[in-house]
Amino acid sequence: MRSVVTPAYYSRGFEPDGYARSLAPFVTIHEVELSKRTGPEKPWAWTDERIVRKTLELTWQMTGAWKARRGVPVKSRKDFERIVVGEVISLTRLFNRRKISCLKDLSQSTAYRAIVNAIESSIAFISGTRPTKLIQPVLGSKVLHHYFPSIIPVFDTEYVSKRILRSRAASSLDAIFGPDESSADFGSEVKMQEFDEYLWLCSFQVRTADRDSLQQVRSRCARDCRGFFPHSLSLNRNSILWRLDAKIAENCLIGAARS
Repeated sequence: MRSVVTPAYYSRGFEPDGYARSLAPFVTIHEVELSKRTGPEKPWAWTDERIVRKTLELTWQMTGAWKARRGVPVKSRKDFERIVVGEVISLTRLFNRRKISCLKDLSQSTAYRAIVNAIESSIAFISGTRPTKLIQPVLGSKVLHHYFPSIIPVFDTEYVSKRILRSRAASSLDAIFGPDESSADFGSEVKMQEFDEYLWLCSFQVRTADRDSLQQVRSRCARDCRGFFPHSLSLNRNSILWRLDAKIAENCLIGAARS
């Protein structure tokens, strides 16, 4: 199965303005904090509560505007924010220890399944703040994507469940799992099972993409978004902005599903 990460599919799947506007504050805060660091280079700066708390008002307002946290009462806001802080810091430590800066790194890691288990545990914990019978990964994935936009894709029922996972790109999903990457078994948690498959599908697209195509799409995505970021950050090719692999995989899969 060939990767759909190509400039043509990317163009069919991306509307950058709203996305870049919501992502910009998170990336800006992160890159400023990262620039202050000394010592061994690590890809992620969300290492303590003080830094993550700078984003919590944005997270609360954003998830409310998108109706992603329907059913989470205002009186539960402190619990919601406490969970977000804890999970973001926990994943930061894991990604830094494993040197995972983007989905390409994750897709090539020998610890893929262990790392993905941690990601999915964090998504489930955050999503569990919504009082639903079964866990829906929409809330957790949307929250964590804004902290780790190069690694964690957003799960959306309309596009992912109904289109991407039913598309030609996903038709050989069972056959492409490697021995250390096999799909987890979530039992009755159907949507978490779908997220697991979707994350692997995104990882597979990035891992098998032609090197030049991946670089072209990364650059196009950064250029599409950079008008919403500080000028100095948009020029920094080491920034997350220039390796938004999770968003790129999502856009290209949507573009392929529309074809």
